[in-house]
Amino acid sequence: MFKNFSRLLVAIAWCLPLVPSVHAAQFYEGKSIKLIVGFSAGGGFDTYSRLIARHLGRHIPGNPSPVKLGGVAPGDTTYNTAKLLIAALKLPIQLVAGYKGTAEVRLAAEAGEVTGGCWQWESIKSIWRQGLDSGNVFIVLQVNAKPHPELAKVANAIDYAPNENSKLLLKFGGHDPAAITRPYALAPGTPKDRAQLLRTAFVEALKDPEFMADAKKSRLDTDPLTGEEIEKIVLQLFKMDATLVSQLKEILK
Repeated sequence: MFKNFSRLLVAIAWCLPLVPSVHAAQFYEGKSIKLIVGFSAGGGFDTYSRLIARHLGRHIPGNPSPVKLGGVAPGDTTYNTAKLLIAALKLPIQLVAGYKGTAEVRLAAEAGEVTGGCWQWESIKSIWRQGLDSGNVFIVLQVNAKPHPELAKVANAIDYAPNENSKLLLKFGGHDPAAITRPYALAPGTPKDRAQLLRTAFVEALKDPEFMADAKKSRLDTDPLTGEEIEKIVLQLFKMDATLVSQLKEILK
């Protein structure tokens, strides 16, 4: 019943893929430039170098080199979101799958094995808080039906979809599944009156001031959907055009 707030593309600042210039293309093509700072992290040289790294790539002409993103496996947000961005927006992403979870992806990014990954904002801002605060880690793209309130200045993938088909891929492959990532369900055959009673109780519990205070204390974000809202999303998924279903199967397999 809890919806997944955001699917995000998070990048680590010092792993900056650059693009080839006209005469230097043969040397720089497919490579990355790393700024090496001979002083401790957090100092002046380090801070300025990270700032430069975040913007330098945009000013080197040519075709972008693939950005390596860490992922887990098909069906996981880290995998599916990257695949959707490749298909819907033609982003130059090289997905490196096989990590056990987002903790391993984070460690791989910090070690320079990958540039970042795609997963939920409520998770990123918790487990990667230090990186976000220091400027080593930043969010470059969100995959949401509408911008997340805490990420109003971060670009949203749907705004860059080149056509209606791309928008539908992002909606049915990203937005709708993300909205029902943490559903709670009753056993099949539960009488409707009992199900409705528990639906009502569930919504009331999640609006309770004591519940909200407890969630805040535990640093857990809550933005629940009602049972009726979840049911509507699921029914839309079953009404997808067969061609779109085939596309998503091919993309996410």
